[in-house]
Amino acid sequence: MMVMKRPSLRQFSWLLGGSLLLGALFWLWLAVQQQEATLAIRPVGQGIGMP
Repeated sequence: MMVMKRPSLRQFSWLLGGSLLLGALFWLWLAVQQQEATLAIRPVGQGIGMP
């Protein structure tokens, strides 16, 4: 990696975009965990029942 005196706008935008993407993925993962927890309590809530 080249050493620069100051981070360029492109590097800053990549860093910001990557952080937002990681944050969104983490938020989605938490939402899925919460959904699995509620589905484990009442599995027929979404119309998907075990035979």
